[in-house]
Amino acid sequence: MKKIAYLAPEIPALSATFVYYEIIEMQKLGVNVLPISIHCPKSPAQEKLANKIQSKTTYLYSNNFLKYFVFFLKGILSSPLRFLQTLGVLLADCYKGLHDTNYNFPNLSTKIKFLTILKLIYQFFISFQLSILLKRHRIEHLHIHFAHVPVQIGMYSCYFLRIPYTFTSHANDLFERGFLLSEKIQRSLYGITISQYNEKFLHKQGVNPDKIKIVRCGIDSHQNMYTVDLDKKSYTLGSLARLVEKKGMDDFLQACSLLLQKGIPIDVHIGGDGPEKERLQRLCTDLQLGNAVTFFGNIAHDKVYPWLCNLDLFVLACKKSSKGDMDGIPLVLMEAMNIGIPVVSTRISAIEELLEDGKNAFTARSNDPVSLANSIEKYLTLEKPNKEKLIQQAKQKLQQDFDRTKNVIQLKGYIYER
Repeated sequence: MKKIAYLAPEIPALSATFVYYEIIEMQKLGVNVLPISIHCPKSPAQEKLANKIQSKTTYLYSNNFLKYFVFFLKGILSSPLRFLQTLGVLLADCYKGLHDTNYNFPNLSTKIKFLTILKLIYQFFISFQLSILLKRHRIEHLHIHFAHVPVQIGMYSCYFLRIPYTFTSHANDLFERGFLLSEKIQRSLYGITISQYNEKFLHKQGVNPDKIKIVRCGIDSHQNMYTVDLDKKSYTLGSLARLVEKKGMDDFLQACSLLLQKGIPIDVHIGGDGPEKERLQRLCTDLQLGNAVTFFGNIAHDKVYPWLCNLDLFVLACKKSSKGDMDGIPLVLMEAMNIGIPVVSTRISAIEELLEDGKNAFTARSNDPVSLANSIEKYLTLEKPNKEKLIQQAKQKLQQDFDRTKNVIQLKGYIYER
């Protein structure tokens, strides 16, 4: 069985738990995995499984420049011809980057394009550290998470070593930071993505459709269900996410204000941290939400399910940010559905591939607090049998399409296809 490596921006990161859970699932399937991370995580996951992965992870951006230069020289001396060939690929990419006609790159200023090319040259330089690491561990395949910086390092390393790579694209790495996507996919064994929405997006970039495969990000769909008290007449609504614009926490708070104005008794729990926190706290004051809202800060991944069990309804008001970034299919929606917490979210990106309005959840227009409040009210005013049916159908959807083990088996099949 091939020995493979995983490369991602941060392992094990609290904001990307799916990466290290996928590594663990691969290991359960008998695959020998070497975890490699670009950065040390700023907010590392703290559970035991994460600590075990972290102890085996190599961090590329943890050395000084002298060490990088030594790796670079070792790469050149090990195979001067391959170095020149890989350098030729870089130069072609630099030219393409300055004249790119893909989805959003031509709208950038010449200065930003030039800075992006300088970063690409630096990533090429760093790729030789990765090459030596992969060669030392006799890695036969590299799987990469996120199509931006990790692929821009990994693809040069794999070209230099003549080993195949696959990569999984998610959301921000396509919608806001999509760059050289056609080249990245063409050089890969497969460009894997998490949704049909992303697949259509990539087709519009002119990439080779035969190289694109869909593998969902999943969860352990066999978690025990929590029994929600469906007879309550007052409700605890909650949302958990990094507090950034695209998560729509401001829309959620405005929707809660509308519900309170209608006399619907609610408490609001918000988990997570981020740059929007102070603005959201000020918004609570402006909306006169008083003691109705509690901010819980970051929640460790092994504490997420207990936190969710305090809710009667989970809400995630995803929307497109001012920079064009938006979510793919947030795992936290799956985590709530998985233990029987009903969810309301928005109709944006690939979320409707998970949530079917009125069948296993309720959905609202994005960036629309009134629509969101109406969707929340629709659920709260359902008869108990209809709530029970919605919760059961949500669990069935997860087990059918978003089970982690099923999806990792599918991914393993693509990695081992050749």
